Amino acid sequence: MKTVHLLDYGVGNIGSLVALVGALGGVGLLTADPAVIRECPVLILPGVGSAFTARRELAARGLLAPLAARHAARRPIIGICLGAQLLFEHLDEAPGPGLGFLQGRVAPLSGPVHFNTGWCALDWDALCATGFSTGLHQADTYFFNHQYVCPASSAERVVSIHGRAGVAALYVAGHLCGIQFHPEKSQAQGRRLMKNVLRFYHGL
Repeated sequence: MKTVHLLDYGVGNIGSLVALVGALGGVGLLTADPAVIRECPVLILPGVGSAFTARRELAARGLLAPLAARHAARRPIIGICLGAQLLFEHLDEAPGPGLGFLQGRVAPLSGPVHFNTGWCALDWDALCATGFSTGLHQADTYFFNHQYVCPASSAERVVSIHGRAGVAALYVAGHLCGIQFHPEKSQAQGRRLMKNVLRFYHGL
């Protein structure tokens, strides 16, 4: 079984993500070891809650430098929910810098509703273009819980929420992948999509 490392920095649905990796036939291991962060085949960057807290914890635990080294070496990083937002250069919620691996500003949702909590379908054609649609269906929905939006302006491929152009659900930028929804809470379709992503980056 292949090992998938998850960054342990005190923020995120770590237990449920470890269980998800196990359900996909892998072994999920938590790590805060700089050498592992730099060199492991694939790293999941989880995140739930405050961007300010997440950025503070990454800095306080000395994880910014190994993450930057990993990015410079173009080793895969998969950000989930807040983890997907942290990969950008500016976080309105913090306020201040993210990791800066992608250009753009993570800003609040626009419009009368400032939270997106619930089940949403994805732009099917865009999902198919990522290569991550195997075993999925156009009507599948995924669980979201966020109030800030990844700009994904420097991503190569972006999948928006169906009917909400500009609200990125998933993006791909080379060795970086951001998933705004929670695959670990999205039932069989969430597991299948995560399997497709990990197969692409890690052969799981």
